[in-house]
Amino acid sequence: MPRRARFVVDDGIYHVLSRGNNRQYIFKEDEDFIEIRKLILHYKQKHRLAIYHYSLMSSHIHMIIKSPDGESLSKAMKGIKLRYTQYYDEKYGSIGHLWQERYFKEGVYGTKEFAEQMRKKGLLPLWSHRGRPQKKKGPVPFLFFLL
Repeated sequence: MPRRARFVVDDGIYHVLSRGNNRQYIFKEDEDFIEIRKLILHYKQKHRLAIYHYSLMSSHIHMIIKSPDGESLSKAMKGIKLRYTQYYDEKYGSIGHLWQERYFKEGVYGTKEFAEQMRKKGLLPLWSHRGRPQKKKGPVPFLFFLL
């Protein structure tokens, strides 16, 4: 059965989330964060995306992206995740799924919501969803703003 098409708006701004399968760590070392960052920047240029913010956590990625159309966003996410999976599998000798599902996307509408998303996503690497400092062991998350 084919997947349903995703709803997209030309020049839309989206909060995009992609998580490791079973919430597993997908970034184990600093070099892993650097590799995914290179891929994000490569596909940003290739598909003419504007990336306003991204957080790379040990088990998932948050990005706020402006896409000229839905196809560009979809192709960029497919490329990022495919190439990173190949890198990860080769480095760690892994097999099977690395990512949980394709990716989650929700539209960001209006200046107020945009500012709120930027604020929330900027704090994610520092705070858990329960409002307490994170105590998980693992690599320190990377946080980037690209304007």
